[in-house]
Amino acid sequence: MLVFGLIVTSCQNKNKVNNETAVESPDSILNDGSNPKTLGTEQVPASPKTLGIEEVPGERSQTTEGISTEIAQEVITHYLELKNALVKSDNQKAAEIAGKIKKVLGKNQNKLAKNILFEVEQIALIDNAEHQRDRFKLLSEHIYTLVNTTKANETTLYRQYCPMAFDNEGAYWLSAEKEIRNPYFGDKMLKCGSIKETIDN
Repeated sequence: MLVFGLIVTSCQNKNKVNNETAVESPDSILNDGSNPKTLGTEQVPASPKTLGIEEVPGERSQTTEGISTEIAQEVITHYLELKNALVKSDNQKAAEIAGKIKKVLGKNQNKLAKNILFEVEQIALIDNAEHQRDRFKLLSEHIYTLVNTTKANETTLYRQYCPMAFDNEGAYWLSAEKEIRNPYFGDKMLKCGSIKETIDN
């Protein structure tokens, strides 16, 4: 009981630091497994152009290289359901919802769609919530790109961050609620995290 209390306190203290300083997006891992920072290279934030996606200036894009607004909305809806399943550590429900996302995207050959498909296929095959969370971290970054590119979210979304996830490496996720419900720890540290960005619909 004492150890759990120290973990929660540590999480809260880390949140204070993160709320007072700018938080960068989590580092991506290079193909050889190395980290850009350890190689002395500066990471360039992901953008629609680097992902092979064309943006339509001014008006909200109705399609992103084959991902229509309607499809994007369905994917976002199922993603939020998947997040809730992981909050409850329900690996079977998570796998089921991942299968729904796969079905919605179908055989879309867009690079972003392929990235999303790969992660949800892994989640659908894995029967362990902890391992599903590994893939969910990467899926969350692809969904974040999808939201920013298509502007298809029908409600306000909150990009939330837990500094203690993955051995203090930290991880982001999207939520439709302001209240923190951590998908990386579930009921172990349900409220560990903070809002880093509000994405209006």
